[in-house]
Parts: sequence; structure tokens; C-alpha cells
Amino acid sequence: MTKTTKITKRDNYNTLRECVLDHMDWFEEGEADQLVAFIDKELENLDKRAANAKKYAAKNKASADALTEAALDVLTETDAYMTIPQIVAAINANGENADATPQKLTYRLSKLVEAGSIEKETKSIKEEGKTARKVNVYRIKAEEETAE
Repeated sequence: MTKTTKITKRDNYNTLRECVLDHMDWFEEGEADQLVAFIDKELENLDKRAANAKKYAAKNKASADALTEAALDVLTETDAYMTIPQIVAAINANGENADATPQKLTYRLSKLVEAGSIEKETKSIKEEGKTARKVNVYRIKAEEETAE
């Protein structure tokens, strides 16, 4: 299987720019300069977009860290397993992070499980009149477990 490299917009614009500069005789007077100016403007826009994306990611990472810390605080307070809705309710009740949602928390809990900070199990819950369903539950790892 051959490995292919992804060609980005920046790569395409740089190739077009080189082509225009190498073959100025293909264009009428002024067209080549206009094309180079256009390509330079597009490259500048790509740089601006990348800078804005980095700012946005940094801003959201800080709020994500706050939600992760809030989840860890809630799990540290109890030794029992908790479901995601229980953790969200506890975070919102504490007022630590009012915008905690199950979707936001699921991602953070998965990352904490991967890091080994918390443990995850699947429990079967049976409600009266309904079929049993499997639910993920989380708890903080015990000290002797994390030391191994």
C-alpha cells in the first residue's frame, strides 16, 4: 500500500505562484502581477484563519480544563460509581461550571479514563416496566490502583 501525502491549499497556492512567476510570458501585461497579488492575498487569509483558529482553541481549552477539574472534584467527593447525568447534576449544583452538559462531559471523562485518572465500568440498570439498559459509570481510581 502506498502512502500518499495530503496536498493543502497552501501547497496549491505556492505551486500556482511559482508557475505564474516562472512563466510570465504566458500572460498579457499586468495579468501575472495581478495573479501573484491575488495568490499572496489568499495565502495571507490562510495565515489569518490559522491564527484565529489557534486563539479559539486556546480559549476553549481553558474552559475545557475547568470542566475536567470540576468533574474530578465531584468524583473525588464520593467513592461510589456515578453516571454522566449524576456528574453533570453535581457539577451544576455546585455552581462550579454552569454550562456542563453530558456531551461535553463524555469527552472529558473518556480522556481521563485514557489517562488512567478515573475508571469506567458498564452497569446494567433495570427500571420497572422497561427492559434493562447498559450505562457507563465512572469513579476516581483508588490510590493503590494508581500507584501500580
